[in-house]
Amino acid sequence: MHETEQNDEAAPAQGHEERFAQAVAVGGVFNGHGSEIDADLVREFCVRRAGEVDPRGIRLRGVRIVGQLDLTGVQVPFALRFENCTFDEAPILLGASVRELAFIDCPALPGLIANGITVAGDLELSGSRITGSHRTSASMSRQAAVWLCESSIGGRLLCVDTVIEPQGERAIQADRMRVGSTIRLLNNFHAKGELRLVGLQVGGSLDMGGARVEADGFALDLADANIAGNVFVSPSAARVRPEIRGRINVSSTRIDGRLVIRDATLVRPERDVGRYHSPRFEGKALVGLRLFVGAEFVFAGSTAITGGVDLASAELGRMAIDARVAIDAPGQTALNLTNAEIRSDVSAIGAGLRVRGTILLVGARVRGRLDLDDAVLSDPRGQSLIKADGAAIDGDVQMRRLRATGGQLKFWRTTIGGGFDAAGAVVENPDGGTVRLHNCQVGGSVRLVDGFTSTGCVVLSRTMVGGRLDLDGGTFTCPGPTVHNPESAAIRAVAGDFRGGMDLGWADISPAVNVTDTSTSVLQDDPSRWPEQIYIAGFTYERFDAPRGASARRRIWDWRERLAWLRKQPEYDAGPYEQAARVFRQHGYTQGAEHLLIEQRSDARRAENSRAPVRNLLDWVYGWTVGYGYRPGRVLWLLVALLVLVSASLAIPPVQQTMRASDEGVVFTVDGPLNPAYAADDADPCGGGRVRCFNPVLYAVDTVIPLIALDQRSTWYPDRFVPGGVVIEWYLNIATVAGWLLSSVFLLSFARLARNT
Repeated sequence: MHETEQNDEAAPAQGHEERFAQAVAVGGVFNGHGSEIDADLVREFCVRRAGEVDPRGIRLRGVRIVGQLDLTGVQVPFALRFENCTFDEAPILLGASVRELAFIDCPALPGLIANGITVAGDLELSGSRITGSHRTSASMSRQAAVWLCESSIGGRLLCVDTVIEPQGERAIQADRMRVGSTIRLLNNFHAKGELRLVGLQVGGSLDMGGARVEADGFALDLADANIAGNVFVSPSAARVRPEIRGRINVSSTRIDGRLVIRDATLVRPERDVGRYHSPRFEGKALVGLRLFVGAEFVFAGSTAITGGVDLASAELGRMAIDARVAIDAPGQTALNLTNAEIRSDVSAIGAGLRVRGTILLVGARVRGRLDLDDAVLSDPRGQSLIKADGAAIDGDVQMRRLRATGGQLKFWRTTIGGGFDAAGAVVENPDGGTVRLHNCQVGGSVRLVDGFTSTGCVVLSRTMVGGRLDLDGGTFTCPGPTVHNPESAAIRAVAGDFRGGMDLGWADISPAVNVTDTSTSVLQDDPSRWPEQIYIAGFTYERFDAPRGASARRRIWDWRERLAWLRKQPEYDAGPYEQAARVFRQHGYTQGAEHLLIEQRSDARRAENSRAPVRNLLDWVYGWTVGYGYRPGRVLWLLVALLVLVSASLAIPPVQQTMRASDEGVVFTVDGPLNPAYAADDADPCGGGRVRCFNPVLYAVDTVIPLIALDQRSTWYPDRFVPGGVVIEWYLNIATVAGWLLSSVFLLSFARLARNT
């Protein structure tokens, strides 16, 4: 439609009032070229002469409005549009109703007081410079340049290239404002004061592309807002980078779409002011307590955040952080997701995310993955770079190639539905823990592999891992003892449960490992690659295997290698010996099991230095003779040797001359009756069968083995009155005692061996 423009060059003789009346009557633009219009004249046409105005409304261009335009409570049935106009005083539209309201490219707008206004269409402040601040009844303590509290805008709120200078006060205060469509604070929008939009209701999106806001305390306050669309803080079409200097508050805010902060600069306030300041907000660049985001919360591009991000108790569809994002809050909480619920993943996309400060996931519920691959973490608050106490993560925790310095990655009483993968990560915390999976439940495997490096202590105590503990190619070093790690263990896995096995194919580990009371199914290790001190009391496993990629598998069941491993315990403990022997025996390596148990008794004797020397001697003899009951065959050889010795000695004629037997008063020697009177009566030396003939071998058996009675010892005896008889008597008695002891030891050892088998 053709637009009529009325100006003073076209009708120089007419007065401003007549020309103004003519312009508004035909819906044209009144171009004043710097001329003045009384504010009361505009009010007159809005109130008493509204019927003379074309439905297109009052449109002024290049006009100076003299006086104060006060339309309080006025029902304006048409649009009001001011282009390139200046105002002596801030327009007042308290409780007014207007079809459309626009202040476009106005170089001097002292403010806008429009609490309770109803705008059927758009409210536009684009290109205008708003300077000054005012007080209204909507706040008892603060002033603002633009007041839109309790207002209702049916269309859009447009602030493209708008500059607001509130002289130290708030730039916009629009508590509980309702906007039917979108809010656009775009391009070179620059507010040198707080944008207070508490309780805002937006039917569309909030777009702050290229916006710049500077304020002490809150820069953008969207507490309790409800936004049906998205929130964008991103570069404008002209690639103007958004910058928010001051705190963004989105606490208790509901955003049904996405919250995207892309290529932006967020800087926490240098100082906090205001009666609503909370110590909890100190150091925070963004606060979103109980924030709801239906789709995803994204920090994208090269966003730089100076200060922390507090999203405690938030509910997010997904949270993503691009690789080039940097969160700088050294010594503070950088990202707080305490008790938050994320319905999908929390992920760092790409390589290079840098976070200085602590990431809190205490009590958080992540229904997808926690992905921090390639992130760089440093300068924590306290001892933890990541603190996920009591968190529940349904998917995997991925921290591959992560770099962490000065703190631990703490997961205490955390439930992880998937696995924990820190392949290639480097974690340096010499004074404490590095990866701390303490009292956790992990559904998958724990992988600290492929160049993973820990300087400090990896803690896996009281953690149940449904998969495997895989340490293949990892390097673990603990510089020294701490209060919670007095043994300087590079890995502490006390009372852990690794159901899928333990692959301990580490590249290097020192100076100690503590796996006390830990249990697993298969132990994949090289015994010679363990550190010099190992704590393995109560460590149970079902079988041995070689680490993944090991070149030689023959050493798996080498009992000597395993014995050297067992002897690395700082203090003797019999349990690990018996556990290793049990596994050897279960897999058919009986000799290896016996060797381990024999050496266990020897090591026990050496460990008990307080025992009496005699007891130590007897124990040594017991070990040397029958291997503490595991080598009963040694006794048989000793018995055979004793039999041979006794038999040989009894075959010597001088020894035989000491032997006597008697029958009915007749004394016999091995050569016959001792009395010659009886020699003729007997045809043989045994008196014709009156006594049993002497046999050195049978006599030796009867002497040495008490369980056998051959009637040799009961028939023949050494004569004490014959030279050498006393010696032979003692000699044979000693042989009897020795044989009885050896036989008893053999029977007891055999019974024990049978029972153990």
